[in-house]
Amino acid sequence: MEKSLTSPQQDDIDTSYVELFAQYSELLELLYSASLSPTGFQPFLDKLVEVFNLADATIYFTKKSTLDVYSAWLSGPKAPALIEFVDRKLDSANYVMDYVQSNPMSRFYSLDKDIGRSPIETRAGTILESEEWFDSHGYRDMCGAVIHHDSESVACIAAHRLIAQGPFEPKEMLILDNLMPHIKQAYLLYQQNAKHGNFSNWANIIEHITQPTLVFGPRVELLQSNSKARQLLHELEDVYIDGQQVIFENPDYFRQFTVKALKTCCLDFSEDQTFQVLNILDTSTRKLTLVFTPIQVETGIQGVLVYLIDKTSHPQINPTLLHDLYQLSETEIRVCECTLRGYSRQEIADQLNRSPHTIKDHLKSIYSKTGTRKQAELIVMILTTTNLTAPPTWGETKP
Repeated sequence: MEKSLTSPQQDDIDTSYVELFAQYSELLELLYSASLSPTGFQPFLDKLVEVFNLADATIYFTKKSTLDVYSAWLSGPKAPALIEFVDRKLDSANYVMDYVQSNPMSRFYSLDKDIGRSPIETRAGTILESEEWFDSHGYRDMCGAVIHHDSESVACIAAHRLIAQGPFEPKEMLILDNLMPHIKQAYLLYQQNAKHGNFSNWANIIEHITQPTLVFGPRVELLQSNSKARQLLHELEDVYIDGQQVIFENPDYFRQFTVKALKTCCLDFSEDQTFQVLNILDTSTRKLTLVFTPIQVETGIQGVLVYLIDKTSHPQINPTLLHDLYQLSETEIRVCECTLRGYSRQEIADQLNRSPHTIKDHLKSIYSKTGTRKQAELIVMILTTTNLTAPPTWGETKP
């Protein structure tokens, strides 16, 4: 560009930013296609991470009444750190997003340029933990913006940069600010078409599961529930279905549920993440165990299947299959049944008139025979075995 064509205040565009501007239209396309895609804003966030060399990026939703995060899209190699942030309740001391939400929502704000780190001498309590979390993950900068808010919730977008990636540059922030009106418009379009994809098949599938079962999509939105789950939740006092959410009156349970569902939906599964378990105690003194297992709700779309196990009910197991498939003894099968009902080792011992040490030995034997590694995997194994009606005939030839 000739110097005579630029304003006195305008600098020439650095060639290092030419590619960013070139990919601007692709980001716009992904934004406006979100309302038509079953994956929502996930492709947009994935591209944003790539284009801006981000450690992570998220669009997340909080309740105005409690400030709890209840849903999110996550992207980037450091996405697990964001779930850790919520799990440790550090979001209660997120002064960056507090600043963002207290300023006009027409632009992005960055930690490095607009806010600044909290003074070391004033750091204490959750603020200190939040700063230590920030440093422990090698973060250098953060930026964020408010996308939308209504009487019940707030939608925000946030992203981090690592030390190696450096802080957000002014021209990068300019590009993000130019994206902001499009992000807000695309979000409103998405809200108008909030029910994406054809998940009706799941309604038929889970209705045949003998256990109360829920199906959630990648944003931890409730897609389907079987009649047994609806009946059970109707009987409980502190847990209920509200639209596309399962609501827990206890904020700690609500947070734990969201974290475990996000871990199951959004993360690469390591050995200790393949299944998650949450035990809750309703005010009616009924113990409920939730077991989270990863599924694909549609081709290429990650989701989670949640089994609800009520301690006061009597879930049926298939002792014949457990014996034929895994060579479990009669006592081991009874231990499986108690485990499925959420009993502790001491409670199982009391039920079977055995010592806790003996029950421990039985459980070790069960884990060894079934190839499971922890309670959640064992429960899923028992439940899925229960759903089979007869011993399988894999590899057998008919006479």
